[in-house]
Amino acid sequence: MKKRADRVSQLLRQIISESITFKWKHPNASKITVQTVKVADNIRSAKIYVGIMGDDTTKAESLKALNEGIGFFKNEISHQTKLQFMPEIKFFYDDTLDHVERINDLLKTIK
Repeated sequence: MKKRADRVSQLLRQIISESITFKWKHPNASKITVQTVKVADNIRSAKIYVGIMGDDTTKAESLKALNEGIGFFKNEISHQTKLQFMPEIKFFYDDTLDHVERINDLLKTIK
């Protein structure tokens, strides 16, 4: 049986992904993907790891905008769930896409 925190992580990932894609009004919203959501066992905090396509400036601006828009995302979560406690959320940049791109570039140079 899955832990409750795992189920909440999946739910938050879905809600935040949909909110960024369809509801959040930001010019870089289409460049952002939610990679992972890690919720503490007590459901009091959540770390949201996002991938952002673009240059370093775009990445920094987008991450800053996400963290400034936490109230919007909490509102979306509260409307779509019946959680007893609203977790404190924080967005972090996930550099996995950068590593994949770097490996692909290296493989292209080998060919």
